[in-house]
Amino acid sequence: MLKLRLPAMIATCTLGAISLHAGAQSPPAPHPQTISADLAPLASRPALVELSEVYALLTPASKAMTRSLLARRWIDGFHAMPPSHGPLDVALIDARALEDDKVLNETGALFDAGLPVAVFIPEETSADARGKVATLFGAASEAGLAVYARNAGGGVRVFSTDVDRSLAYADTAERVRHFQQAVADHLAAIERGGKQPEPDFRQIRQAPGNGSHPDHLPIVEFTDTTFGSGGQSLTREITVIRDSTASKDQFNVIMKTSGLIKGGADVAPQCRPVACIGYTQYYLVDAMLDYGRNAQPTVARTLPETTSLTDLTYNHTESETTSFGFNLGADAEKALAGNPAAAIKPSFGFNFGKSYTKSTSITFTVKDYSTAVESRHEEPNYYPCNSCVRPPGVRNTWKYQISQEILNRFRDDRTMTPAMRQFAPQSYSSWTFKVSGGKHPIKLAASSSVMQRNGLGRSSGPVVRVKTSAVTIDLDSPYLHREPVVILQSKENAGRCLINDGRGAATLGTCSRDVTRRAGQWYLDSFDRYVSRLDGRCLAVNERNARQVEVVACNDRSAQKWYWAADRINSKLNGGDSGWRLFVDGNAVKARIDPKRQQVIPNNPNQVLLSPWSTYPGAPVAGATIPTLGIPQPQVPEAWVRTFRDIPSTERWEPVALRQYKEG
Repeated sequence: MLKLRLPAMIATCTLGAISLHAGAQSPPAPHPQTISADLAPLASRPALVELSEVYALLTPASKAMTRSLLARRWIDGFHAMPPSHGPLDVALIDARALEDDKVLNETGALFDAGLPVAVFIPEETSADARGKVATLFGAASEAGLAVYARNAGGGVRVFSTDVDRSLAYADTAERVRHFQQAVADHLAAIERGGKQPEPDFRQIRQAPGNGSHPDHLPIVEFTDTTFGSGGQSLTREITVIRDSTASKDQFNVIMKTSGLIKGGADVAPQCRPVACIGYTQYYLVDAMLDYGRNAQPTVARTLPETTSLTDLTYNHTESETTSFGFNLGADAEKALAGNPAAAIKPSFGFNFGKSYTKSTSITFTVKDYSTAVESRHEEPNYYPCNSCVRPPGVRNTWKYQISQEILNRFRDDRTMTPAMRQFAPQSYSSWTFKVSGGKHPIKLAASSSVMQRNGLGRSSGPVVRVKTSAVTIDLDSPYLHREPVVILQSKENAGRCLINDGRGAATLGTCSRDVTRRAGQWYLDSFDRYVSRLDGRCLAVNERNARQVEVVACNDRSAQKWYWAADRINSKLNGGDSGWRLFVDGNAVKARIDPKRQQVIPNNPNQVLLSPWSTYPGAPVAGATIPTLGIPQPQVPEAWVRTFRDIPSTERWEPVALRQYKEG
């Protein structure tokens, strides 16, 4: 089926008259067709579009035509994958529409279900709308068009390109063809491996023992490929991991670059060969990190290293191990495997710390060129306008310089080697930030360039082959929080979530994975307190107020301490006597139980996160057992069968972790 649909990529689009043939000639018009300023989104909801249509849809003469077509393809409902879609279909969304929370949630649900998302970001897109893209994927490309898909190894796979000219231009058509083919190849590989690739967490280790849960790994992974002309490309594999122990807390940022750079030799007609035959004097690869208002990072590692060798096969794997907190032992975690949220129910701590090893391989061949690497910090660059400031950054530059022997041979007999025509280097950069230095967004970009000279040694300076748009990553994202950040969802009726209203009250509201909606985000700290990400205040019970649950300044009183018993959230007030626990009463959130309506439920004596009896949340029955971390499991006392009733959904909760790896 894939082979049957791929020809559409090199044929005309459904809008008609826009040729994708490689031999198409540039029109005589002196100025390329550009995206005109238009503040209205092309589509106000995600639309189902075939991959081969996406680029052409964004550059027609008539925006009205595009809006009409996309309106007919809006995806109805967003709780599952569209029932009818092809392997090369994507959900196309204009980034400006993502400022609507409903559209944001619709788009996110489609991505969670496995449908690739194509995001269009015209120049006039606001900063708020651009920021919303990162809420969906953990990081965002600033390119005019980016297709986001799930990555089989974890994280997000992205393909990006400029949206600046009509496909009637031969160089644009060629670039877009490479862009579309790369996306198609990735989607085909994903489909062969299953519709919903799951991240590989086998690299996570726990000491002692084994076992893990992805809710605990504070990591963002983002792989983006940007396309240039003539098949040239530049891929960035970006990983940001929070590395925390009881005495250390930092961010580790890793970026690998790879891709094809073309040098070449051009002979102008009616020109003496010595003057007109060009050669590639050197190739440049830049890896850039803008750290904004964060503390200046440390350059931890750069690969490859400087060497004078000009015939080298480089094959190196760099591994970086990070740590993160955990408060559930390996045996308990294994026994609680049937309870997927169990790992994020204990308070935060390093009692059972885990480590994660990120391995990155650099493999390529250097021929005829030596390697030199330089790392330098760049101060803010103030442009003529006061608001045009390039943020401070750090730049790693690899320079591959032609050897004198090869240059002499070229000058003697015009011998062109393969490396003089094209080169495919790889690089590895790692930086470290201290968390205390700030958690503002960072941006990562890269570029590849060549310096060509003619036979007389003349040059016009380095020529950029591929320059990527910046990838923005918010270091204050819940995905990178030290403690697992969750939304607390009631199991009652529509499953609304616990919300901090900002005025001291804890209420019920709409559940949202939008990382900017902090009112619904909580984390259980090392003092057993549920802390709100909205204002840093703590969830507490109030013994003397009709508002039994409130959000107040944090302290060490037991009224602010909580613990999970199975799927109930109990207060530690009065020693945790089960008289206080979170429950839903209509539209209100309360804490003090009414003995006439509610039961005092025993905790499981073997492990508090285990259900108190095997038929829970139904009532215990004759023959029911008390779960243990192993076997045997004793039967429940006969008095329990006579005493306890079903546990209503109003008293039960589910923590849903906010992380880049989402369960489908």
